[in-house]
Amino acid sequence: MRFEGFRVSHDLHVAIDGGNYTLLKPITVFDADNIAIMTIGEGFVTDFASIPLALQFFNAKHGPGLRRAAVVHDFLYR
Repeated sequence: MRFEGFRVSHDLHVAIDGGNYTLLKPITVFDADNIAIMTIGEGFVTDFASIPLALQFFNAKHGPGLRRAAVVHDFLYR
């Protein structure tokens, strides 16, 4: 998966708890030169960038790419 020149190591594996999602496997973000720039560890809790319920259809429609980007957003925000 790529977004703005970055790539995430693999699909998300999460446990769902209400409106929160906990990573079951760490993900690594790589830059355009394939250099690892961050790892988001197992156990990180995200709400997928606090997407309002009325707009969640957009996330569902555009799928995993937006969810991966949202996890990175939440990680950097905290």
